Amino acid sequence: MNPELNEKKIKINIFGKVAHTFINQFQLTVLIILLIISIGVAGALSLPRESLPEIVFPAITIQTLFPGASPEDVEFLVTEKIENKVKEFDDIETIESETSFGLSIVSIQYVEGIDIDQKKIEIDNALKELQLSDGVQDPRSFIFSTSEIPLMNISVAGDYSQDQLTLIAQDIANEIEGVTGVQDVTLSGNVNREIEIVTHELLMMKYGVDYNALRTAISSQNYSAPIGEVSLNGVRYNLRVDERFKAVEEIANTRINDQIYVKDVADVIDGIEPIRSYNRTFIKGLNDQALPSIFLSVSRKVGSDVIGTSKAVQELLQKEKGILYPEDVTVYVSNDLAVNVSNDLDKIQGSALSGLIVVIIVLFLFIGIKESLIVSITIPLSLLGTLGLLSIFNITFNTFAILGLIVALGLLVDNSIIVMENIDRLKRKGMTAKNAAYYGTNQVGFPIVSSTFTTLAAFFPLAILPGILGAFISTIPLTIMITISVALVVSIVITPSIAAKILNDKKKKQINPWIKGILSIVIVAALSFYAFYDGGENLLLALIMMAIFTSLMALKVIFLRNQGLEESKLTKVYSHFIGWIVTKKRRAITVVLIGVIVLFGSFTTFGSGLLKIAFFPNGEPTSLNINVDTVGGMTLDSTDEVVKEIEALLVKTEAVSQFNSTIGGNEIDSASISVEFDTSQKNGFDILNDIDEQIKNIPGAKISIQTLVSGPPVGKPIDLRIQGDDLESSTLFATELESALQGIKGVYNIESSSTQGVPQLLIDINKNKSLGYGLSPQQITNQLRGEINGITATTIRDGKNEIDVVIRKDIELIKSVNEVKNLFVATPTQNMLTLSSLADLVEQSGISNISRKDGERVISITADLKEGFNVNDVVSTLQNKYTEDAIPSGVILQYSGDVEGISQNFGNLFQSMILAIFLVFIILTLQFKSITQPFIILTTIPMALIGVIWGLIITGNEFGFYAFMGLVALVGIAVNDAIVLIDYINYLRSENKSLVEAIKEAGKTRFNPVLATTLTTISGVLPLAFKEAYYAQFSYALIFGLMMTTILTLIFIPTIYGLFAGLSKNRKAVSL
Repeated sequence: MNPELNEKKIKINIFGKVAHTFINQFQLTVLIILLIISIGVAGALSLPRESLPEIVFPAITIQTLFPGASPEDVEFLVTEKIENKVKEFDDIETIESETSFGLSIVSIQYVEGIDIDQKKIEIDNALKELQLSDGVQDPRSFIFSTSEIPLMNISVAGDYSQDQLTLIAQDIANEIEGVTGVQDVTLSGNVNREIEIVTHELLMMKYGVDYNALRTAISSQNYSAPIGEVSLNGVRYNLRVDERFKAVEEIANTRINDQIYVKDVADVIDGIEPIRSYNRTFIKGLNDQALPSIFLSVSRKVGSDVIGTSKAVQELLQKEKGILYPEDVTVYVSNDLAVNVSNDLDKIQGSALSGLIVVIIVLFLFIGIKESLIVSITIPLSLLGTLGLLSIFNITFNTFAILGLIVALGLLVDNSIIVMENIDRLKRKGMTAKNAAYYGTNQVGFPIVSSTFTTLAAFFPLAILPGILGAFISTIPLTIMITISVALVVSIVITPSIAAKILNDKKKKQINPWIKGILSIVIVAALSFYAFYDGGENLLLALIMMAIFTSLMALKVIFLRNQGLEESKLTKVYSHFIGWIVTKKRRAITVVLIGVIVLFGSFTTFGSGLLKIAFFPNGEPTSLNINVDTVGGMTLDSTDEVVKEIEALLVKTEAVSQFNSTIGGNEIDSASISVEFDTSQKNGFDILNDIDEQIKNIPGAKISIQTLVSGPPVGKPIDLRIQGDDLESSTLFATELESALQGIKGVYNIESSSTQGVPQLLIDINKNKSLGYGLSPQQITNQLRGEINGITATTIRDGKNEIDVVIRKDIELIKSVNEVKNLFVATPTQNMLTLSSLADLVEQSGISNISRKDGERVISITADLKEGFNVNDVVSTLQNKYTEDAIPSGVILQYSGDVEGISQNFGNLFQSMILAIFLVFIILTLQFKSITQPFIILTTIPMALIGVIWGLIITGNEFGFYAFMGLVALVGIAVNDAIVLIDYINYLRSENKSLVEAIKEAGKTRFNPVLATTLTTISGVLPLAFKEAYYAQFSYALIFGLMMTTILTLIFIPTIYGLFAGLSKNRKAVSL
């Protein structure tokens, strides 16, 4: 029978009709191409570039300041009240809080899907109803989104005083806020102007003046108010009183009573607020030591372009040097989000380009040059079409979107390869180019649509993955789904049309095949070397890959010059081999059993420890934060001395390029140093270890290092939570756990929320005595707080600025406990008493931090892991040591961190995989109108798992979140080859071929497209495998999963098909 007629006998479907329309109207094809290019270019130019997708977290944070209050007082007077107020609302998942010296932070985590803006209104209204103690500042609530991550930090450093630097920094901040895309600028380390009324206790006692009288006198004299309007002689006047202070001397001359003025009992000083923090900046090459500085944190507007906004700010700073700020002031940008975005985008765009080149090389290997160029057109058109559609789905041009484009890069040519290969096959059978394009597309239309839908079905559950992590990574599957959908349209509409036009039937003068072959080898060698060279970072890899691809091209040129791959010896050997298997039922069963044994053997690697499980891989650090906690009670200057020791070591560290130090702040016995280092000459892990070794033994402080890596935000890998009714038992057990962690190899940066705080002097008021003088404990407390922390009597204006007028005692004069005892307290009758006459002082140790979860105190112990160590090993060690009997009675130990992350997110991923399998099964059932054949096709999924497991083991990767995500993706990708193979077997059997003949011929015919589509998919993500650790985990899962699936699909799918169809000497093959 004429083979051409067999293809023509297939019923013309919608895909054949669409292809026919565009084949016969090529001008329409050109218009579609121009439309896609226009939409794509417009989309690419308009999409904002940023590091992370725009995500609003379903959480509200409430921050409340209570200056001078101990953690215990803040907990009782602020944190508990806020928790009790908000817990009555609906949709709350958990409430956690951190209470420290003068600060309460309450975090409310909501269930997914709620209107977080509406919840914030609800919380704000509730906070307004709270009655908090005197001295507590109004609580502030915040919603956090990724757009609020600072665009950059700017250090304004120089040999100036802190107040001078503040004025310079404020001028710079005002200018930056005018830049397009900038939301606001926040200053840190700045000091504000303050008019201080420093009291003299003895003079106040002599004249009978207390703090309330002083405050009342000053605030009442600084007054401004409207009165009304009057008409005088036909002119309307506004009447108003304006007795506001206009000079410091006016405050000093304010009368307290008939004979006493402010200047008689206090000094009035126009200065700055008390300094509670120091900032310093070091920049290698600009200064040889850290200089005093003010930090500016620049935030951007939602939807603004990170790179464009950052560039505009930096151009402003450069232009205004010597004008806006002095020449000898260093203005240095650090933690520039644009640099991270540019680096991430450059890495991934480089991988995308490399992937594109490798895909083209693979196409050269499997089909002719003309054919490969036609298929290659699919790539830019699909990518441009995707860029044009991203904004519709509110997807920005971020790291995850580009990662999705890279993964899709290998998938998007699959359909066009199958269409093009079928066109080429029919053309070689004698059809004209037009007919081959028409009937070839018609024949494979349903299989490629089905395979596309199965891929979409696999990625869809990933796009709706719950949780914050799901929100972050959803951009990847969404981008892939958009891209392969566009690619499907291109493969049916554009590929056949161009093929019919270019693969014309006219005979042209042929180039000498050897010249053509040598030219092809040279092109492949150059392209493969360039694809993996990566600016010289991967020279050895580039040479190896060049050798591999060049050798493959040379083999094709030498052995397959005048024949297709399906006629090669390899294809014939495969066809005979599969025929040999399926002709005997015993052989077929043996092959299937071998596969089952390999699968179960692969599963044992999890329990044996051969394959480690980790939530996230350890990415190479690019910068770090050094956290310093000095011994409780140390002064700001004492803390500063410790930090200076660390700074001296950092200055001498060659790899350190810049650091910013912040000493003090809310807690003056703590500090942090953000360090940037250059990893071009030395590995980030080695730099981290060097710094850790240098600073860990500095006395007088607890020092920990927090590494900063690319990728989605994650917590500490080790996070232990201790909860119990007895705080003392919990604290002792926490101390024991810390010691146990210190003894486990690979664990470092151990931090506990149960640490020694600032020593306390408890004022034990004798209520009988105080009430005898008409004083309540609250009145005594308020007076003492005013003396120590100061009382804001009023504010005065200086231009646009408001300046606080604060009354306080000179606390520098308080050097001993006796001087505290001699603080004065005024009675209602204006008698002045010493504190010692009303109370006793008891010295106690304080708590630095109080953690709570859902209303109960918890102690949190966190730690990091060094490269090469696994969190499950650490947890297993602890679980073996701390069995139920070893944990104190009433104490609960919970394992959070990566263990909790693995449990929750792996569970979500497993559900996604089940949903993906179910959706794929439905699609296959609809296509094949069979229950059996979808089950046969789904056997490719465990085959993929075999490849994923052994691929991760071979490459030294752990099975983590990204590997699992790759496995879920394989549910849709792995089945595609089986769909094409079984569809063609069914077609051949419908043409009255015997079962064995159909299996052999289908294997031979589809061998080429199966290998080509697999290798293009692998090639698309291969360059990504040599980038960041989490990219590598995802890439290797796909690469090895597809490799194993392809190999086993070519063997197992025909074998299982034959078994189900009834292979037997005594039985006739049946339809499935």
